Amino acid sequence: MQHRKSEAPDRYPWTQVGISERRYYKLLPLFAEKVNGRYDYDYDDVVARMKVHLNLVDRAREVRAAALEVLRSHGFGDEAARKWLQRHPPKEAVNAWPRDRRP
Repeated sequence: MQHRKSEAPDRYPWTQVGISERRYYKLLPLFAEKVNGRYDYDYDDVVARMKVHLNLVDRAREVRAAALEVLRSHGFGDEAARKWLQRHPPKEAVNAWPRDRRP
């Protein structure tokens, strides 16, 4: 089975999305429903929706990382910056300062 997968990787949906087979099947319940114990779905539709979902997740991760960098540059420690982001939206990080370093 592994040999067949390596011979024609472009025909599998997880290679079209650019993720591992395991992650594909973990995400599949978000995009398809089971009928009689099996997933019944259109591969092209699921691949397209999965790509959009993964792009949104990646974008949110990038925004969060940028907000963490801004908070660290303002003087927050690593744990304090992560805790601050749990309680506030990332767009407010530009105006956030630790209590002892407020401008």
